[in-house]
Amino acid sequence: MPRKEISRRQFIKKTAECAAYGAAGLALCGLIQGSARGGGDPDIVLAKGRPGLATQGAVNALGGMQRFIKEGDRVVIKPNMSFPNTPEQGTTTHPDVVRALSDMCLKAGAASVLVLDNPLRSEELCLERSGLRAACQGLPRTQTQALADRHFYEEVKVPQGKDLTSTMIMKEVLRANVLIAAPVAKSHSATGVSLSMKGMMGLIYDRGSLHLDMDLNTAIVDLCTVLKP
Repeated sequence: MPRKEISRRQFIKKTAECAAYGAAGLALCGLIQGSARGGGDPDIVLAKGRPGLATQGAVNALGGMQRFIKEGDRVVIKPNMSFPNTPEQGTTTHPDVVRALSDMCLKAGAASVLVLDNPLRSEELCLERSGLRAACQGLPRTQTQALADRHFYEEVKVPQGKDLTSTMIMKEVLRANVLIAAPVAKSHSATGVSLSMKGMMGLIYDRGSLHLDMDLNTAIVDLCTVLKP
C-alpha cells in the first residue's frame, strides 16, 4: 500500500495528543507513516509514560513483539551500557526498557535473550551501576553480559563497506536470529547524535579504528550493512 505522508501541522497535533496521553498515564500513541487503521502496522510510534510501560505500548502499537520474534528464536538486545552510570544520568538505556523488551521476547516464544554490550569502562561496574543486570534477574533464559575479551569475537567481512571492510563482531550476535537495538538518545562529539546505528559499535571488538582510521559516519553505515537490528 502507498505510504501516507503527514504534514508538519499533523505531526505537531499528534505530538500534543501523545503528551496528553502520557500525562494521563497511558503508554500508547502513534506518529504513523503508513496507515494507522487501514490494514498496515505503523513504521514510527511515539509512546510517553514510565519507561517500561511506554516500551510495551510502543511495541504493541507496532504490531506486538510477535511481529518480530518467532518461536525458538535466539534474541540479542543491544542497549547502551558503555559507562558505569545510573539511569538518571541519561548515558545508559533505562533498565525498565530492557526488562520490558526481554519479557516481551520471552512471551513471544524466544528460546533465549542475551543483553549484550562491549563497555568502555569496567565490565562489572557497567553491569552494576546501569541497573541492567539487576533488571533482568529472574527472567528465564535471559542473561546480561558485558563482553570485552577478544575471544568473544569473530572476524567478519563487510562486503558492502566503503571504509570498513572487515571487523570482529560478537559471536553471540552472529548466532542470533533477531537483533534489537535499544539505545538511549544522546549527543556525541563526533557524530552529533548517538542512536541505534552508532550503538552497533558496541557489538564489535575494535571501535578505535573507526574513530582514528576512517570517516566515522561512513564506517557506521558500513557496519550496519552486516548488523541489521
